[in-house]
Amino acid sequence: MTNRLKSEKSPYLLQHANNPVEWYPWCQEAFSKAKREDRPIFLSIGYSACHWCHVMARESFEDKETADFLNKNFVSIKVDREEQPDVDHFYMDVCHKLTGSGGWPLSVFMTPDGRPFFAGTYFPKRTYGNMPAFIAVLEEISRLWKAGRKRLLDAADAILREMKSQLKPISETGGPGAKGLALSIFEHLKLAFDHEHGGFGNAPKFPTTGFLNLLLCLYEREKNRDALDMACFTLEKMRLGGIWDHVGGGFHRYSVDERWLIPHFEKMLYDQALLIHTYLKAHELSGNRLFLETARETARFCMDELMSREKGFYSALDADSEGREGEYYVWSAKELERVLGDADFKLFKRLFLVEEEGNFENGKNVIALREDMESLSKETGKSILELEDFIQKALGKLFSSRRRRIRPARDEKIITAWNGLMIGALVELSMVCNDKSLFEVAEKCLDLILKRLFLKEGLLRRLIDSEAKYRACLEDYACLLLGASKIYKEGKNDDVLCACRNLVREIRQRFLDESLNMLLYAPISAKDIPLRVTAPPDGALPSPVSVLFRALKTLSPFWDDENARLLLDVTRRQGLFEASRNPLGNCAFLACVLEENEA
Repeated sequence: MTNRLKSEKSPYLLQHANNPVEWYPWCQEAFSKAKREDRPIFLSIGYSACHWCHVMARESFEDKETADFLNKNFVSIKVDREEQPDVDHFYMDVCHKLTGSGGWPLSVFMTPDGRPFFAGTYFPKRTYGNMPAFIAVLEEISRLWKAGRKRLLDAADAILREMKSQLKPISETGGPGAKGLALSIFEHLKLAFDHEHGGFGNAPKFPTTGFLNLLLCLYEREKNRDALDMACFTLEKMRLGGIWDHVGGGFHRYSVDERWLIPHFEKMLYDQALLIHTYLKAHELSGNRLFLETARETARFCMDELMSREKGFYSALDADSEGREGEYYVWSAKELERVLGDADFKLFKRLFLVEEEGNFENGKNVIALREDMESLSKETGKSILELEDFIQKALGKLFSSRRRRIRPARDEKIITAWNGLMIGALVELSMVCNDKSLFEVAEKCLDLILKRLFLKEGLLRRLIDSEAKYRACLEDYACLLLGASKIYKEGKNDDVLCACRNLVREIRQRFLDESLNMLLYAPISAKDIPLRVTAPPDGALPSPVSVLFRALKTLSPFWDDENARLLLDVTRRQGLFEASRNPLGNCAFLACVLEENEA
């Protein structure tokens, strides 16, 4: 059994190609069918490495009863959020406004012309706690569509009115400038700081590079020692914890507990790129050798596990393998003893958090260091060099053993924005380590993106199996420009500068709404989303406005370009305006301003 997803390239869409649900990709055919047959649309958005996407698929989309109801009463559309972030951004914004939260899988119900009237995230097979069963949600919406449609249409109109009301021209901001906003954020973070485990607030804990970079900038520019200590303590605890893959390198997406011990196991390219930058900055300011090693090992992981033969970088490794989350990464005590041998296992248990009954599910352990190396040296009576040598050899044995397991699936989309971030991270690392090979990888990656995705019709979002597809969003242009700007700054290649000029010109043409005097997230010409939306604040990625501002500032000493001057002025005003309304959501922009001494 296959549906209309069978001819797609996205690994996420292909995961659903054999569902009994009659899925459509995002296409006019689906909307036309919904209009012709007078059915509401069910839109499901996710990505291939998403654990809860897999859960909802197994519980509902592979279930014949649920599929039959969907097929009879709805037109169902699947979207890979990584391929079409503009679609995801609009409907996720709707979900946040309706529910106060968001996440994936994103579940949206809407009219045949795409106007949303109800949204949520994961719905379980059966009612669980406050979460209604998915089939119950479907039945109620189907009933209302047939017998109470005005209620749904009124809800859709109210949602769009609310979103339209926020699309206003930028006004001049009073109150504190960038420095004042940054200091107010510092006070907030100081109150939320976890003095025992690092990070901010309670579980779950994410590698919030926007917060950390802003703290590092506050130390660099204001000599705020508390800011440096909070950032460095957090980065050290992350590196010692289970969110870091001690065996294979690289960071998992986030920690489900406050100790950074138990991760959500997916590994995303953008996290690696952003964390390389943050750890390098922390090393520069603190001199902590662990931070430089972490940046280098993260880059090595990316080149070993996520790099294509053409030097582009794939997007992610799945959280699941063999149908279970984290199965590839966790160990029972007996497995560790068998691989390491009795004597080495005894020392290993003194260094790493290993429990006989397991610290994770099914008696398995997530590996994490108990303490920093200095503390472990005092505890064991061994020198730091002896411990480092032992750990390297022990983890090497575990790595060899783990390679024989069934590996998590790799999402082999080459995404423009994420590759732009990785290009910039590799250039920074190459300069710190004086390693020309890293710079050459970055150059080859940029060359691939420019040749395969920057076409006459404009920049495209992703490449899979030689297929370039989907219009690029502002984040793609901004992140690619940032990577290219760093390559030009260090290499002074005229072809790279020419590419930068072309990117800047297209950003102005495609994304600058002169009536609002601001940059939009999707191209102004986009017609398939009910409303135009502005660029999002910081999320998993820094805001596109902050990335573009940083790129333009990097290039400004080397050229005099009318489009660049205009966009630099627009991004500065737009960034300050958004930061004044939502300081915590615009830390990346404020960090850029502080770094440039413009506060």
